[in-house]
Amino acid sequence: MLLGELLLPSLLYGILAGLVLTVLLIARTRGEEAMLGRELEGYREYTQNVRYRLFPFLW
Repeated sequence: MLLGELLLPSLLYGILAGLVLTVLLIARTRGEEAMLGRELEGYREYTQNVRYRLFPFLW
């Protein structure tokens, strides 16, 4: 049996977990942005002046 055959299921579970956690992080970030826009005075103006708030040149 090849070593890759042993590692493949673990790798797939790791990739799946990473994708799920990424989706959850994006959902949480969007929810937080919406809440800040509603409840924090001046946040909407800030978002208009600052294009990237999480990752420079990405998001």
